[in-house]
Amino acid sequence: MSGVTLEDYMDRRINRLSRYHTVVISSLGIKFPQLYRVTIPDTPLVLPMYVLDPERKVYKDAVSTPIKTMDPAVDNGIVFIRHHSDEQFARGYGDALFDRFLGSERAITECGITQTDQGFFTVQHREPSPGAENHLIVYACTLSREFKEGQDTDEYQIVFPDGDIVLNADALYGTEDDE
Repeated sequence: MSGVTLEDYMDRRINRLSRYHTVVISSLGIKFPQLYRVTIPDTPLVLPMYVLDPERKVYKDAVSTPIKTMDPAVDNGIVFIRHHSDEQFARGYGDALFDRFLGSERAITECGITQTDQGFFTVQHREPSPGAENHLIVYACTLSREFKEGQDTDEYQIVFPDGDIVLNADALYGTEDDE
């Protein structure tokens, strides 16, 4: 193991936002909070970090900038913002991501939990699957916890760098099997 613990990987404090800017409203009426890119001036980072709380200082001199799309000149990878109906689902999702991506080349850089009056949200940043689209922001929520053949259980709104939005997950899957 690379010395990373679950506690190192996932910040167990939940950021509670009473005020936030809405950027996406799903067909279920869920309002997603604004996404912020976190950078440190005069410090080259491999990848910026992404948060939903601009007041949360990841690093001492960090600057949080609101973004609506990924900028290919600055950003790389895919940022997933997922809505969860309760804290237990949010924590379980974070644990599953930790287990799935630990030690992989597509490792997640963070998965914090933020709570608003709309529920709980996780943010995760990862490299795209081989052959898949890059520079995406993905807003996701669960439509139903009950699996039915031929019916999606999740709703997606995927934002491309040019601002185009698609409502299915096809852009997330590459042409090669990355397992």
